[in-house]
Amino acid sequence: MDKPQFDFSFEPDEPDTPDNLIEQDLNAAPARLVQPFGAIRLEQHAITVQPAPAAPVHMTTSADDALRYALSRRENCVITGHLFAGNTFSVFPWRSPVVIGQPLVLEFEAVREVCLLVTGGETVYMPSHPYEPAARWVQLSRAREYYALGEEDRDDQRQQWIARLLSAAPHLSSLGAPLTESWLASLSMPALRLLMAYHAASVFSVWRVDQPDRQFRGAAVGSHDAVTLPLPRYPIAEPDCYLPVIAGREGRIEAVNAYDLEAGISLGPIQFNAHGGALLHFLWMLWKRDPDLFAQEFTRPLGWTMRADSTHPDLVLAEGLPGEVALHGRDEDTQRNAGYFQSGVPGQTGFADIDPAFRESLTVRFRNVVAWPHVQELILNTCAWWLAPGLDALHDARYGIPRLNPLEPDRDTFVLKALLLSAHVRYAACLWPFLEALRRWDTPQAKRRNWHAALDAAGPWGNCTPSRRGRLRARLDQQVAEAEATFDLIERIAAQASGEGRL
Repeated sequence: MDKPQFDFSFEPDEPDTPDNLIEQDLNAAPARLVQPFGAIRLEQHAITVQPAPAAPVHMTTSADDALRYALSRRENCVITGHLFAGNTFSVFPWRSPVVIGQPLVLEFEAVREVCLLVTGGETVYMPSHPYEPAARWVQLSRAREYYALGEEDRDDQRQQWIARLLSAAPHLSSLGAPLTESWLASLSMPALRLLMAYHAASVFSVWRVDQPDRQFRGAAVGSHDAVTLPLPRYPIAEPDCYLPVIAGREGRIEAVNAYDLEAGISLGPIQFNAHGGALLHFLWMLWKRDPDLFAQEFTRPLGWTMRADSTHPDLVLAEGLPGEVALHGRDEDTQRNAGYFQSGVPGQTGFADIDPAFRESLTVRFRNVVAWPHVQELILNTCAWWLAPGLDALHDARYGIPRLNPLEPDRDTFVLKALLLSAHVRYAACLWPFLEALRRWDTPQAKRRNWHAALDAAGPWGNCTPSRRGRLRARLDQQVAEAEATFDLIERIAAQASGEGRL
C-alpha cells in the first residue's frame, strides 16, 4: 500500500491566506474614531486593532480576572495594564475584518499599555519580552484550560511555577529589583509563564549526566526542574487526555533527556525522541510555525534547516554545501538519526561514540525552545500524534475497548486506556500481547480489574520478555493512582464547566 502524502502544513485549521483578506480594507477606520491599540501584521497586510465603537469596557484589578473575562466573551479582546506592576486592567472588545486564525506567533506593534491580546475568543497572545516593548507576540498555550481548573488545582500549578522561579531568583531581576516570593505570588498566570520562558537559562538548569554502568551519558533538563503539567481539555479529547497520567512516569512539558542510548533526544510528557520520526515531526512544526525561533536556536549555530520529502520531513545539515546531509523522518531511519543527536555523526549509535559536549549543547538549545508556552503546544501535539497508532490499536473491535464520551467519560475505561497507552510508550512490544491477553474479559471494567492476571497469562508474548513484563507491572502499579487522580481532575473541570455554563 502506498504511503499517504506528507502533510506539508500541519496547520489544517489555519489557511495561509484567508479568503477575504485581499478584498477587505484592513486599515479602514470605524465610523467613530477611537484611539487604536496598534496593528497586527499578517502576510503583507496590517490589521488595525481598535476598540469596537460603543462596546462596553470591563475593568478589574487582576490580569487573571481580565483574561478569564475576555475568554468568556468569545470574541476579540485587548487587555491593557502593566503585566508586572499593574493593579488596574481593562478589557476592550475589538473587531477584525478577517479571521486571523491561530498562528503561534503574531507580529503586533502594540502601544505600551497593551499586555495581552485575544483573537477569536480562543487564542491568547502575550509579548515575548517581559520588560520592553516587543513586536513579537507568542501564543499562550492552554490558557482556557488553565482557567477551567478549580481554584485548588490552579493554585497547585501556580505554586510549582513560583517555586521554580524562586530557585532561580539569585540570577534574575524584575524591573531592577530581586524576585521575592510575595511579588511572584501577586503575578498572573501569563506573567509567571513569560518570566519562566524569557529566563529559561536560569529557570531550567541543564545537568550533565555520566553513568557508564547504566550507559547514560549526555545532559538533561530533569524532572525536578520541569514543572508545567499537560492540562487536559474539556470536553476531553483522546489521546491528549492521557498525557497527564503518562507524564507522571516520563516528565512534564519542559523535560529534555539527552543521555539515553539510541534515543537521540527525548522531549515532553511521553519523552518522544528519534524513534518513528517523532523528533523530526516536532522540528518540522517548529520550522513551519515559528521559523525565527528555529533559526535562532538551530539554523544559525548548527546549520539545521527542514525540507519536506514526500511522506515525511527531513532535517537537513549544511544545506547547499558540499557536506550536506539529510536525516529522514521515517521509522526505518531511527538508528541513523539517533546517532546524529548523540554523537554529531549520523548512524554512530554506540556508547563509545557519544559526544557529551555536543549532547549538552543540544540540550541547552532544546531547553531554550520548549520553555516557551507556544512551543509547548507543539510538544503536546507531537505527543498526541505519536500516541495515535497505539490508541487505534486499543479501538480495534476485537478488544472491546470503546472510545470515551467527551462529556461523560467512564472512569474504568479512562484508567484502563491510560495504563495501556503508558505501556505503549515505554514497552511498545508488550501492547499487542497485553491486549490479546485482556480479550478474555468482555468489558472495560472487567479488564481493568484483571490487568494483573492478563500480564501473568501464558501465551506468545514475543519480545515482551518476563523481565519486561515485571517492569511494566511495577510501572502500571504506580500509575493506577495517577490515572485516578487525573480522572478526578477531569471531573472537577467538568463540574466547574457545568456550574459556570462553560468558560
